Amino acid sequence: MDTRHDAVGGPRLLLIALLTFLSTAAVSAEPPVVWLTRVQGRALSTPVDVAVDRRGISLLLDAGNRSIVLLSPRGDVIREIPGRGIFRDPTAVAVAADGAVFVADGDAGRVLEIEMTGRVRHEYGVGRTSRVTGVAVFGDAVYCADNANGTVVVFKRGGGRTGGWGGKGDLPGKFNAPFRIAVDGAGRVFVTDVMNARVQWFSAFGQHLGTLKKFGAGEGKIFRPTGISIDRMGRIWVSDSYTGLVQLFDGNGTFIRSLGTSGRPFVFGDPIGIAEGPGGMWVVDQREERAGLFRK
Repeated sequence: MDTRHDAVGGPRLLLIALLTFLSTAAVSAEPPVVWLTRVQGRALSTPVDVAVDRRGISLLLDAGNRSIVLLSPRGDVIREIPGRGIFRDPTAVAVAADGAVFVADGDAGRVLEIEMTGRVRHEYGVGRTSRVTGVAVFGDAVYCADNANGTVVVFKRGGGRTGGWGGKGDLPGKFNAPFRIAVDGAGRVFVTDVMNARVQWFSAFGQHLGTLKKFGAGEGKIFRPTGISIDRMGRIWVSDSYTGLVQLFDGNGTFIRSLGTSGRPFVFGDPIGIAEGPGGMWVVDQREERAGLFRK
């Protein structure tokens, strides 16, 4: 029997199968970064913050358009929550365990608790002389960063003010332009202290527990910390609006790595807001007017 056809055809079929597999893999492989610059046919306008809920849905605060954009874990646009006529100067967003949305309304000196429809459920008045630039929710506590007065103000959810701490200064527990707030699974409250070039964290009642201060302008250093996110391992992600870096530190303040691609740190224009979710790390770049999902 002539076996020449089988001898040549076998390797050829294997080669064709391999090339087909590689071609399919190349087409289906997801990019390491998904950039979002437009929503519903319009460009993002001054995006400022992002939060991720328990389902992995991300909420991107598009301040210039007075809108909150809902995004899937893959970065696809789901829909929007319109905010025109609801908030005046949106600066930060957070989401509670039950899905309620909290928006810091900067110069209006308040935080609004809203439903996914946009209906206002409750208003938390920080003060007329305040500028609220950060908000976080843990249990029935709502934490607000008052950038103008250098304080953290605490409210009972659905109720009134229950406490706060801080004041202007550079001693532990004091602030010089507190900006964003994050709360970890243990209820510790982390605050970016921008002009003091540090991150401080506290108990739920304001007891100072620690400080991350690595002053400088390179990797492993912090110059103007703005965004903050605490991962499930208790590690601290910090974005720096001066260097453009987003960096990861452990709970003792030891530098681990910078966010990037192909083994190199990515330098953003102004990474003002960050949030980690099941799909990866979201970074809001205010200067470039875009948001990027860096996949895990």
